[in-house]
Amino acid sequence: DGTTKVIGVLHDVTERKQTDEELKALTESLEQRVDEQTAQLAESEELFRNMSAAAQDAIITADSEECISYWNEAAERMFGYSKEETIGKNVHELTAPKRYRERHSEVYKEFQGAGPGSAVGKTLELAAIRKDGTEFPIELSLSGTKIKGKWNAIGIIRDITGRKQAEDTIRHMAYHDVLTRLPNRMLFVDHLTLELAHARRDKRLLSVMFLDLDEFKVVNDTLGHTMGDRLLKDIGGRLVNCIRESDTVARMGGDEFTLLLPRISHVENVVNIAGKVLGEVKQPVILDGNRLNITTSIGIALYPADGEDAETLLKNADAAMYKAKEQGRNNFQFFSPS
Repeated sequence: DGTTKVIGVLHDVTERKQTDEELKALTESLEQRVDEQTAQLAESEELFRNMSAAAQDAIITADSEECISYWNEAAERMFGYSKEETIGKNVHELTAPKRYRERHSEVYKEFQGAGPGSAVGKTLELAAIRKDGTEFPIELSLSGTKIKGKWNAIGIIRDITGRKQAEDTIRHMAYHDVLTRLPNRMLFVDHLTLELAHARRDKRLLSVMFLDLDEFKVVNDTLGHTMGDRLLKDIGGRLVNCIRESDTVARMGGDEFTLLLPRISHVENVVNIAGKVLGEVKQPVILDGNRLNITTSIGIALYPADGEDAETLLKNADAAMYKAKEQGRNNFQFFSPS
């Protein structure tokens, strides 16, 4: 009949529209979060770069292959290498002295044993080497973590040369006489105790000499303590010139000195050194135009005859020194119980 008919199928898309809107909103939200996280990451990276650039300590990062991935300006100043010279290089071959490289690598590998996502840290003292070959002590604070199976480590390195020098100075002051720079009583007793153990083991003789300068008080009273101190320094140097490399000279205090002769074959060796000391000390000392003549009295104790421990040997050598004083000074006497 020529009439056109149209059949339409209608679907309610309200739910789909709602879902599309939700998906769109979720997508926008995710994109916004990604943008925010990217911006935060970039900000964090920028902050890290700025902080590490301004840091006084060297900051170095390395991957699981022990290759350098970051090297800050302080590391450039400390080690002498530019960033371009370090990135991709083995951190231990670049910064550790040859004899310590294996130890450095072992420390680094301890971190690689941690489980995924775990973090570990350690602070220790090591030796490092600069580009010019000079070695120096460092304090290394090392931390690391595994992320998605990949190991990353960061080391913060501090040059502790100044601290070590201060520690050495303090240690030296604790065991040495400030005026003469000779070992003090504490260090002398330590040396004597050690050498007594060796003498006991090897069945050797050992000698302790106790020296007191004769009429030293006259120098202090007439010329002053400053001149007396200069005289003590001079005598200390002379005593060092009288002994062997294996021997020890110490200042016990005041004008008293001790000598340790640990490797004696015969008593004649002790007699020869005592005679040399007497002759050296009595040589005139010229200080600011003043000619000073000084002598010394020496007491000698022998191991094992006169004692088997440090305290006894020192006490008996001191007693022998007083005997030398009684015998007119400027001589030496061996310890005698009578």
